[in-house]
Amino acid sequence: MRDDTTLADNGAESDIEGLICRMVSRESEAIDEFIHTYAHRVRAYFFKRGLRTDIAEDLAIDCLAEIAINVSHFQPRKASFRASFEAWMFTIARNLWVNWIRDQEPTAPLPQALPEEEYCAII
Repeated sequence: MRDDTTLADNGAESDIEGLICRMVSRESEAIDEFIHTYAHRVRAYFFKRGLRTDIAEDLAIDCLAEIAINVSHFQPRKASFRASFEAWMFTIARNLWVNWIRDQEPTAPLPQALPEEEYCAII
């Protein structure tokens, strides 16, 4: 395990590349390091969207698991490996958030459609 300096903070491109390669190889220490490095940022992403703590925690766990499982599908861009990986990671987080919203029951009933004559009177 690493000291208090995280990969996300020190910006070392080779460190994140090495971590991703080790995750693709399914090294449990690499997955632990990934979670230690990025869990707080993923949780913060969901908290900033106004979700309750328990829901944000659940979505963060789901997101980290999905990233760990699918890391072999990550295709880096040429510009910056780290920026490309983080964009991919937060795209997964966003998709989970959108799916969660889509799965929620509406809190208020949708208004009934106006009868045709009332609709025509309005316009």
